[in-house]
Amino acid sequence: MKIRFIYLAVLIPVLLLPACSQSRPDNSPIIADINGYKLTQADFLGQLKAEVEFDRDFKVTRQAKQEFLEQIIRRELLIQEAQRLRLDRQPKFVRAIERYWESTLIRDLLELKGEQIDQTLVISQTDARAHYEQLKGAGGHLPPLTEVPDGIMVELKEKKRAQALDQWVAQLRQNATVTIDEDKLFKD
Repeated sequence: MKIRFIYLAVLIPVLLLPACSQSRPDNSPIIADINGYKLTQADFLGQLKAEVEFDRDFKVTRQAKQEFLEQIIRRELLIQEAQRLRLDRQPKFVRAIERYWESTLIRDLLELKGEQIDQTLVISQTDARAHYEQLKGAGGHLPPLTEVPDGIMVELKEKKRAQALDQWVAQLRQNATVTIDEDKLFKD
C-alpha cells in the first residue's frame, strides 16, 4: 500500500504538470497566458494533432483553431479552479487516479506480453481448417473456407493469444506467494 502512495505522489504531479507548467519547450512561442499558465505553440499544436488523430472528421480551419483554443482555455480555467478548491488532494480524486494508473499499467503490460506472444505464435493452415470445421459444426452458417481464410486466421490467432495470456497470468498466480485470511474475508 505504501508503494502505491509513493507512485501516486510521483504520478499526480506528472499528470498535473501540463496544467501548471510555466516552462517553454524549445523556446516555443506563447500563444495564450491563462492566469499565469503559458500555453505554448508547441503544446497547442501537440494537442491539436492529438484531436485530429482522435477525430478524423476534425477539419483544421482558422475557426476550428480558435474554438479548440477556447476549449483549452475553458479546461485550464476549470483545472485551476479545482486546484484552488484543493479538489486534486481529495481522497476521491486520489483513488480515481490510482484506479486509472493501475488500469493503464495492466493494459500496457498485457499489450506488451501480447506482442511477445504474437512474435512466437504460429497458425498453420491445418489449425485454421480445424477451427473452421469446429465453427461450422457448432451450427454456424459460414461461407466456404476459401472465402474467409484471413478472418479465420485472425480469429484463431486472437483465440490462441488469449489462451496464452490466460496461461501466463495463471503461471504468475502459481508462482506468487499469496496468503489469504479467510476468517477476515468472510467476517460480516
